[in-house]
Amino acid sequence: MDNSVDTGILDAIRVDWPLVLPEKCTEEQLLSVLSVEINRLINHDFSRLIAILYRIDISEPKLKILLSENKGSDAGRIIAWMILERQKEKKLSRQKYSGKGGDIPEDEKW
Repeated sequence: MDNSVDTGILDAIRVDWPLVLPEKCTEEQLLSVLSVEINRLINHDFSRLIAILYRIDISEPKLKILLSENKGSDAGRIIAWMILERQKEKKLSRQKYSGKGGDIPEDEKW
């Protein structure tokens, strides 16, 4: 089974993160590299991390819950996982709502 990350999701993540990744990479590879960068931002540029998470639309309450439930775990890894999951949600939403209008009856079209 191919568990490569979709190129559209990789491209969306690369917008905010200067990651060195192969064209095709697994979720594990992505999470490992992304978590290192997130941990770097936690320690050296926290305000930039917050701005990126806000722009990506990461749920702050959900993040707080996950971090509190996983004390002692790698916060960068948890945040990386949330970013990946959020990008997957966005992709599904775009696919769902990007219809070309073919499903709309003629009498309801503008």
